[in-house]
Amino acid sequence: MFIEPNSAILIFTPLFYPIVTAAGVDPIHFGIIMTVNLAIGMYTPPFGLNIFVSMSSLRLPISKIVTGLVPFIVISIVALMVITYVPQLSLLLLK
Repeated sequence: MFIEPNSAILIFTPLFYPIVTAAGVDPIHFGIIMTVNLAIGMYTPPFGLNIFVSMSSLRLPISKIVTGLVPFIVISIVALMVITYVPQLSLLLLK
C-alpha cells in the first residue's frame, strides 16, 4: 500500500521470484497472489491511492469512504486467502 503497483511489481518480483520457485510455488500462482495483494493495497487505508481519488471525485471525507470500504476489504482478504491456500482454483485453466 506504500508503493504504486507498477513500481512494486518491478521492485519485488525479482526479489521474491527465486524464493517462491525454491519453495515450490507455481510462478503463475505467485503472480496472481501478488496482483491481488497489490489491488487490495490500492484501496486500504492509510495510503490507498483509490481512497484519495474517491475523496476528490465524490467530495466526501475519508471517514465515510473508509466505512463504506470495510465490507469490500473483508471480502477481498477472504478471497485472497482462498486464492493463496487453494491454488487449484487459480490454476484451473492451465491444466
